[in-house]
Amino acid sequence: MRIGIYCGSFDPPHLGHLILPCYAIEKFNLDKIIYVPSAKSVNKSYHFANSQDRYNMLSLLIKNNPLLCIEKYEIEKDSKTYTFETLSYLKDKYKIEKNNSFLCIGSDWIDDLENWKNFEIIRSLVNFIIFKRSPYINDIEKKMEKINIRKDEYLILDKQIDISSTEIRKLIEKQETYSYLLSESVYKYIIEKGLYQ
Repeated sequence: MRIGIYCGSFDPPHLGHLILPCYAIEKFNLDKIIYVPSAKSVNKSYHFANSQDRYNMLSLLIKNNPLLCIEKYEIEKDSKTYTFETLSYLKDKYKIEKNNSFLCIGSDWIDDLENWKNFEIIRSLVNFIIFKRSPYINDIEKKMEKINIRKDEYLILDKQIDISSTEIRKLIEKQETYSYLLSESVYKYIIEKGLYQ
């Protein structure tokens, strides 16, 4: 089984979080994408919506695609969780091997990737799928080579969708239109719960 692993805060989950994994499944012949929403991110001081609301919104976003699922490991742990810990857990749970498991990351993370805690463990457990994010779309191959990740250890998704959760939260704060960046169900959930006000 070829599995993609997509970690993040998903605060809120938007159409980019849905479309890019679906393209990755098709292009790279994946059997499943596992979303792993964080409870308490190690690189952010806080989340804007609580973990249960973010889980609920993510569930609404992916509910119509059986190849997408959510792993609640970090949410149930309810503490700061490093990526290497999550990957170790998923390896044991799903019995996955490095050649068939791919950590999905935005190209904006590449420059910092080798500074992630126990990076050598991470790269021993998974290969990578790179989602292009502006303006970090140039020299991806050179950057991966610089941190000693071989060409057979990563894939680059050509499709690019520039939507960010930060952008959506700013639009909500300014009371500007943002519904077109979300699924209808997630948009309704945000309105009903009064999130990001």
